[in-house]
Amino acid sequence: MSQAKYTIVAGQAVSLAQIFKLMMAKQRLEAGTTAYVPELSAPDGPSTGGGQQALQHIKLMPEGGGIALLMGSAHMVDKNAELRMFEHVDATHRQRFKGVPFACDPGKYEALLEQVKTFFTQRGFKVTFATPPPMPAPVAVAAARPTAPRVSAVASSQSQARHDHDDGDEPARSPTKLLLLGAVALAVVVGLLVFLLKR
Repeated sequence: MSQAKYTIVAGQAVSLAQIFKLMMAKQRLEAGTTAYVPELSAPDGPSTGGGQQALQHIKLMPEGGGIALLMGSAHMVDKNAELRMFEHVDATHRQRFKGVPFACDPGKYEALLEQVKTFFTQRGFKVTFATPPPMPAPVAVAAARPTAPRVSAVASSQSQARHDHDDGDEPARSPTKLLLLGAVALAVVVGLLVFLLKR
């Protein structure tokens, strides 16, 4: 008896996914050279575990294949749908594609989101909006500046000077080489000071 209940929930979820596909069949979201189509996932099997696995994902599927972007989710049993605003999808896109923004007109995304919201509210779902993840702090960008190579250049010069001295290499003690090493070290220190003053 309980198995019949499980398959009823799964059947409702499959029906919802099919209706969503029919209603959204003509919708396309252009993002750069990629066109995305909204899709509602269906359960993987004939049972949703009594509704515990009834969560369906609302995805933006790239035409021709590729990585889908999550637009939200819906739960058939609870009759709840949670949608993601443009900022949320953009942040996810940046995380997945090494900082590349979601190349879609935010207004067009919001228009599609409104249609998805209407689809669920007409079917008795309570629709809410997810809080977007925090954007990376500006400090992280400053930390990525190439300060390490300059510091290593100083360390490398000092290490080379010690190495030459330890080996008893006479040319390393010549005034020309000492002046050259001093000039390199001075240039690195001046470069670091200029860099720090600009910050």
